Amino acid sequence: MSPEGPVAGSTAAWAQRVFCGAYIPKGSWFSHLQHAAMKSAPLMNPVTTVVGSIMVGVGIAGEWFT
Repeated sequence: MSPEGPVAGSTAAWAQRVFCGAYIPKGSWFSHLQHAAMKSAPLMNPVTTVVGSIMVGVGIAGEWFT
């Protein structure tokens, strides 16, 4: 994710394409992750990058099992 949204070719772009398409429903797991990533982008450090990546994985896994 970048301050503008998912970066082309990234895992976030893949997840958006596979699970949501062009329309991101308000309140969806992807919109929450996107909002958090865009809001905190200037504060990114290795710890938040790892935690964010884990959260994306949890969100994707949660979507698979719902």
